[in-house]
Amino acid sequence: MAKRKVRTSIRTAKAGSDYSVGNLPEGTIRMDLNMNLLGPNPAVERFMRSGKFQTHEYPTPNSDELREALAKEWRLEPGNIVCGNGVDDIIDLTIKAFTMRGDRIVYPSPSFSMYAFWAKVYGCTPMEVPMGPGFTVDVDGLLKEPAKLMLVARPNNPTGNMLPEKDMRRLIEGTKAMVALDEAYIEYSGGSFMDRLKNYPNLVIFRTFSKAYAIAGLRVGAAAATDGIKRLNEVKPPFNLNLVSEKAAIVALRDKAWLKRTVNILLKEREKLAISLKGLGFLVYPSVTNFLLCEAPMSSKALCTELARRGIMIKDHGDIPGLADHVRITAGAPKHNKLFLEKVKDILEKNGKGVRGR
Repeated sequence: MAKRKVRTSIRTAKAGSDYSVGNLPEGTIRMDLNMNLLGPNPAVERFMRSGKFQTHEYPTPNSDELREALAKEWRLEPGNIVCGNGVDDIIDLTIKAFTMRGDRIVYPSPSFSMYAFWAKVYGCTPMEVPMGPGFTVDVDGLLKEPAKLMLVARPNNPTGNMLPEKDMRRLIEGTKAMVALDEAYIEYSGGSFMDRLKNYPNLVIFRTFSKAYAIAGLRVGAAAATDGIKRLNEVKPPFNLNLVSEKAAIVALRDKAWLKRTVNILLKEREKLAISLKGLGFLVYPSVTNFLLCEAPMSSKALCTELARRGIMIKDHGDIPGLADHVRITAGAPKHNKLFLEKVKDILEKNGKGVRGR
């Protein structure tokens, strides 16, 4: 059979290990994907059981009802918003809209793996600017790179920290590039730039329903922009968000009491988890999200493997330059965290690490 030609840009594109977890036993506790581990929003569960949607019908081409709800929430016009099939879809649209093959895309490193993935798929050059001590973003280094698009996660994944507001302003105001600000974890940290969007024609803001809103399985993301929204709409296919996901997102958006309550619980649990992990010998970095980045007191690969055998998944970041033996742990409900800590203590003791402070 003749060898088929493929698009050369996809040969080095990999979606990252976050997306290749394999088949897991039922009951596995997923402390590796930064979901809201307190479970589904009851209001969304009631909506899904109600059957108040017609699956034989198409949704509106541009998710009009959800855009109207988000516009009210963010004090924008519906025309300033584009919806999509999760933030991965939004990143795809953004790179298609603002770059051409061969253009440079700059972002801090380490950060979300999908930035490099989509950059490579479209034949762009990903320019990673390493963070400084304590995972501080090298603002001057980012501004120095002649790029068409800058991607900044705030708060950042996997480090969990927050770029200061003054530095974010410097990036937006100091570059000729389009700036995409990924606010996937903003519900945990506060400090959104959404209320300043109208001041910055070169800014696009990403938001997701997969984290705090707890509908990761329904895949809902959105982007907000002023001048850039026209370009995003030009590359967005119709019907890229399904009818059920759109309506479920509106229900989740309206239930502010549940969101506030679960965010508060998870932030408290994160702090308790950090204290316990330090007592077990982990180096725990400050976080403003629902997860912790830690340096483990043993091989991160071995730790993750042993935990998986015991029914708990955490994220191994040991293969990222500068993060040898680092893991990312999603804070869960008290029962999740208690079981996780028991399993970790057992693994450390069996590996001769004991329990010590760090």
